[in-house]
Amino acid sequence: MLTTVNPHEEGANTSPVSSTSQPTNPPVSMALKISVSIATLLIPFIGLIMGIIYLKDKTDETRRAAGKLWLTIAIISAILNVLFMTGNGQQ
Repeated sequence: MLTTVNPHEEGANTSPVSSTSQPTNPPVSMALKISVSIATLLIPFIGLIMGIIYLKDKTDETRRAAGKLWLTIAIISAILNVLFMTGNGQQ
């Protein structure tokens, strides 16, 4: 049975539904933080890209914190990779 709502009735919900509202991003899980952190240690480019993407999110502070974490790990990992790669050729 289909019921109709009269917007002039007391207690009727007349708030319009906005079609332009953006969906909220899901929070960053601990498993995602750990897996991207481990991948970043092996391939710093992953943390660089993920960090930039998550750091751009102005609405969710947990996503920004994860982005900062991954960028930091990527920078440290890249520096260590360069140091160890250049040191291997010496005797």
